[in-house]
Amino acid sequence: MNKPKIILVLGQSASGKSTLIEEMEWYGYKAVQSYTTRPKRTKDEKGHIFVKESDYTFIQDNKTDEDRIYDKLGNEVNIVAYTYFNENHYWATMDQVVGSTYYIIDKAGVDDFIDKVGDKVDCKIVYITVPFFTRIKRLIKRDGLVRGISRLINDFKMFRELKYDERIINKDLERSVQELRIITEKFIKSKEKCDEILKDIEDEIVIVSGKASGADSLGERYAKEKGYIIEEYPAKWNDLNAIPCRIKVNRYGREYNALAGMNRNKDMVNASDIAIGFWDGKSKGTTNSISLAKKKGIRLEIIKY
Repeated sequence: MNKPKIILVLGQSASGKSTLIEEMEWYGYKAVQSYTTRPKRTKDEKGHIFVKESDYTFIQDNKTDEDRIYDKLGNEVNIVAYTYFNENHYWATMDQVVGSTYYIIDKAGVDDFIDKVGDKVDCKIVYITVPFFTRIKRLIKRDGLVRGISRLINDFKMFRELKYDERIINKDLERSVQELRIITEKFIKSKEKCDEILKDIEDEIVIVSGKASGADSLGERYAKEKGYIIEEYPAKWNDLNAIPCRIKVNRYGREYNALAGMNRNKDMVNASDIAIGFWDGKSKGTTNSISLAKKKGIRLEIIKY
C-alpha cells in the first residue's frame, strides 16, 4: 500500500506562505487546515480551524515527553504534529493529512511530524523566503513595530539551522506558484522512480548522504522509510589541509575550503555503485556528481527534480 504524500511548507513570518498555498488550491491541490487556539488575525482569515482552548485538554506525558490532546468527551485526538507558539496551540490529525497535498507548519512541528509519522507518510520540506526588507514592512504593518521585531528575532533563531528539500524565494507570487507546481508534480513521482530503480537489487542497500539540504535530506528520509543503512559524507569546510583546497574567507571573516563540496561529491561517488541524481538542470554540485559518476562508469539514473 502506497504511503500518503504531503509537502510540509515552512516560512518565516510574513513570507507569504499562506497566500501561496491558497493560490495552489485553484489548481486542485488541498491543504491541511490545522487546528489552532490562536484568535483570527482578520475576520476572513483562512488556513486554520480556529477553536477554543477550553474545548480541549492538553497534556504532556512526562515519561515519553509526548504531547496528548483530548476533546470535550475525553477522546484522544490522533495528532500527527503539535507545537505551542506565542501561547497558542497548533496541531493537525492523520485524517487531515491523508488526501491533502500541503501542510503549513513550523520548525518544531516538522520535527514532531517526522518523529510521530515519518515512517507512515512520505514528506518533502519546502521553505518559503522573501526579501528581508519586504518582510520588515509586512511585519510592521501587520503586527506593529515591537511585535514585528520580536518575530524577526524568533524567526532567526528558529530557521538558522533548518534543513529543507526546496526553497522558493517569494518575490513574485505567480512565479512562486509555478515553482511550487513543478516541485509538487515531481515529488509525487520521485519516490516511485527510486523504488523502480532499486527494486531488483539483491545486495544490502546503503544510501550515501552529503548531509546537505535538498536531495541529501530527501535521500536520508527515503532510506529511513525503507530501513536502509545511511553512510554520511559531510563536506569538510574547515579542513584547510585537504587536497585539493582553495581557501576563501566567508562573511564572518573565517577561512574555509571552497572545494569541500566537490571533494565530498567525489567521496560519495567513489563509495557508490549506483548514482541517482535529483537534478534541476542547474545545480553545480549535482552536475559535478553526475560528471564524476560518468567518469567512474557506474550506473547513473537522473530524476528531474
